[in-house]
Amino acid sequence: MKNQSILLLSLLLLLGFVACKNDGKNDGETKVLGPNDVFEVDAPPITGPESIAEVEKLVKGIDAVQDSMNVAGPNFVFNGKEKTEVFVYSYEGMPQMVYCKTPKLESWYYLKDRRPVYLKELALTESGFVQNRFYYGPKDLIGAESREGASPDDTNKGAVKKYRGAKDDFRLSGEAATGKVLEYLYGKMK
Repeated sequence: MKNQSILLLSLLLLLGFVACKNDGKNDGETKVLGPNDVFEVDAPPITGPESIAEVEKLVKGIDAVQDSMNVAGPNFVFNGKEKTEVFVYSYEGMPQMVYCKTPKLESWYYLKDRRPVYLKELALTESGFVQNRFYYGPKDLIGAESREGASPDDTNKGAVKKYRGAKDDFRLSGEAATGKVLEYLYGKMK
């Protein structure tokens, strides 16, 4: 009886090993990462509108379905003592627009694949309002303009001027604007 138990246990172990056998093939070399190494993967290329006209078409499409979007918020993001109210508009489970509001600035980030393709800002100034628009292509900023007006609606009719920002203005970099959107969507990265 004792030999039968050992034989049965051995058979079960053998079956277990056979069941757990990995049939997958790994033809690549395994590299051990050091503490300062970065894990790299092949990512799909960034796609999206490549002209201002294509960006505006995408924005109109998002605006057309805005009433049927799910809205999350307000969430509050603090930058020093300044509090920003953040609302995320999603359609079919994918964020389409991030709306941000502070006492003197409203911002609308229109997204494609969680990456901004258009940023519109409306800023309250001492002399009225300024509207800034930023258009982002797959790799770079493709346009930036500014308009002034006595009211928010007047900024839409104001004369278009080229936006001039400081060298470190995050809005002039698609990558930096994406970082800001990801912070609004997922919190600050450490």
